[in-house]
Amino acid sequence: MQDDFRFLARIYDRLIKAPNKPGWVKIIGDRGKVDRILDAGGGTGRLLQYLLPLGKRIQLCDISFPMLLSAKEKKLPISILCTRTEFLPYQTNSFDVIVMVDAFHHLIDQKASLIELLRCLKVGGKLVIEEPDKNKFFVKWIVLMEKLLQMRSHFLTSDEIAAFIPPTVFIIDRYYQENNFYLIIEKIIPGY
Repeated sequence: MQDDFRFLARIYDRLIKAPNKPGWVKIIGDRGKVDRILDAGGGTGRLLQYLLPLGKRIQLCDISFPMLLSAKEKKLPISILCTRTEFLPYQTNSFDVIVMVDAFHHLIDQKASLIELLRCLKVGGKLVIEEPDKNKFFVKWIVLMEKLLQMRSHFLTSDEIAAFIPPTVFIIDRYYQENNFYLIIEKIIPGY
């Protein structure tokens, strides 16, 4: 299986800096410290500085073993798992918060991954997806660059991602900031 990040893992944190405190941190932090948070597609763990104060138990999963090795070297109090998001080994209703930042466009099967992430979310829990907005001029360059690098990226709009989500089971909020969009998805009914 192709690992688009195998050669970038050692230098990724120097190339791609963790963002200044993202707006979604306040949204998920309003609940106080939760029990379990999953950073799905979290790679080197560059967001852990924001997640650690918000949850008692943090899980980091990614398909790229070299990226996870970089995360492990940080020696943070987290659990790390190398897995595809289409087949998460977690029980249904496991997480209070799931975040996926700048990773959705790298997923092999985006719809199956989203369904699996929603399955793992507790009722009342929130899934945050942050993605580059492919309609922005700057992001069009990123899309082109990832194609030239032969990455298997497939960028979707917020509407295209939201179309995968059953509206009777989830509340979907969206907002846009600079070159990114954010989907905040809250599970309101059990059984999904």
